[in-house]
Amino acid sequence: MSKDLRLDLGEPLVSDLEDYCKAKHRKKTQLIREVLSDFLEKEMKNPDIKRRVNQARADRLSDQSR
Repeated sequence: MSKDLRLDLGEPLVSDLEDYCKAKHRKKTQLIREVLSDFLEKEMKNPDIKRRVNQARADRLSDQSR
């Protein structure tokens, strides 16, 4: 299931993201996906976080099947 996600990052992150993406000729969504993917991969190395994320995923999938 795909969902749009609207983020209210606030300043200075909004301006920093805009400036960085312009300088690197990158789309904001592309950069956010890459950074978030790297962050989540790193976080999932923590066994407790991995367990909690897997539980949250199982709960979400269970709720969707109802």
